[in-house]
This record gives sequence, structure tokens and C-alpha cells, in this order.
Amino acid sequence: MADALVGERLAAVRERHGEVFVIVAPPRTASTALARVLWNHPSVGFYSHEPFEPTYYRAAPPEVAAELLEAPEPVASLGGRGTGSALVVKEMTFQVGDGFPALAALATRPVVFLIRDPRLSIASRMRVLRASGRPEVFPLRESGWEDLMRQLEHVRQEGIDHLIVDSTALRAVPVRVVPGIFERLGLSYDPALMTWESSSATGLSAVSGADDPFYERVLHSGGLEAPLEEIPDLSAFPTDAGFRAHVEWCTERYAELRRSVGPTDP
Repeated sequence: MADALVGERLAAVRERHGEVFVIVAPPRTASTALARVLWNHPSVGFYSHEPFEPTYYRAAPPEVAAELLEAPEPVASLGGRGTGSALVVKEMTFQVGDGFPALAALATRPVVFLIRDPRLSIASRMRVLRASGRPEVFPLRESGWEDLMRQLEHVRQEGIDHLIVDSTALRAVPVRVVPGIFERLGLSYDPALMTWESSSATGLSAVSGADDPFYERVLHSGGLEAPLEEIPDLSAFPTDAGFRAHVEWCTERYAELRRSVGPTDP
């Protein structure tokens, strides 16, 4: 019964906004940067940032995610230029977890999956954690890749339209990648969408709010930033609790997905 009620509430969210664009990604894959591009589109007016975050970190019931989706932020308050009614939802693969089918059903256009070489994204997550005084070796699930593979299997089995975007290509050649994404989403494209002013928002997370260091860079950016990071060797990752072996497994899955995605495909 609870799942049915949550489903009804999400259906009402979809009806209210008309269009709902869903981005799902492992951490540190430029997913919020892509969301910022969408904030500028005239048809977009609202943004829901990781509504399933409390269900992962606080074991909150799915109703909390529904509540957050029912009260999205106007993009104007975050620095976006969109004035429409469409909603953008951005979520981490591991946070939504088993709630992914409900989130995928919320989308009115293809679900966008962002990926990035796990050696880069995991090293980036480790750096942010270390800089904020937290342990750099995090639970393996929080790489996002185990849930990502399950979610891709779900959309394939259910015939749910989706696209996979490599964030390195997105950042390196946005003028080639972003138009393709927008075409799949049924949106018009304008190069002006890819630049913005620094956001005055102090935080995006419903759990950590202004204290979340993960979004400081993207909020203060002026657009998509070219990738300059060097891919670390696997030997750079600690072996604790199978961490290095997990990074290797994620990297193998990434290579498999890359073979199905062209170098600048959306």
C-alpha cells in the first residue's frame, strides 16, 4: 500500500510539471553540472536535488523522497535562467537504490545516465572526503557502480528509453555532446545554455545542507570545465576491505560501457 501511495504521489508530480528530466549517476561524474545546463533552458523551472538521499543516509521511508519531489527548488533561486514548469531531478545511483524503478517511471523523457572512469571519480570522492576530515575509504556501494549496473539492466529489461553519457566527453567537447543530449530529451539547444553566473546557493543536499563540500565547485563555476585530471594507477588505491579490487571491477564495467558509447556520443 505504501509503495502504491508513493507511486500516486510521483504520478501527481509528473502531471504537475508536464515534463520531468531525470539524471542518474555515480558520484563525481559532473551530474550537477549537466543539471545546471538544464536549469538555463526556458522550459525548465524546477530542480530536485537527490531526493532519495535521506532514504540512504537516514533510512528514511520512500515517502520522504516523495515529499522532496513535491517541493522542488525554483531554478531561479539556484542561479538558473529557466522560467518554465518542467522539473529536473538529479540522483546518485547508490542513494536511489531499490527506489530506481519509481524514479525511472517519473521521467517523461529518456533517463540520462552519466558515467566517468571510476579511477577518476572514486579518487575525486576520496579527495573531497579527505579534505573535509572524513575517512577517504568509503563503503564500496558508494562508488555507485553496483547500483548503476543493476539500474541499466532494469531499463534494458523494461524497455525504458535511456542514454549513457561519458562525462569526460561532456566536459571536453560540450558543443558536440550537449546538443545530442538535448535532441534525445526533446529540447531546443542554444550554446548560451552552457554558461552561467556563480550560484548564491549555500548548499543542495537535504541531509548535509550548506556543510556539503561536494557541490562547492559546481555552484561557483561559470560553465562546464574541461577535464584536466590524470587517471591514477590502480596501485594508488588502498587495498583495505577490498577497495582496490572494487575499483578494478568498476573500471572493467566502465570499459564495457564505453565500448557501446562513441567518444562523443550523448
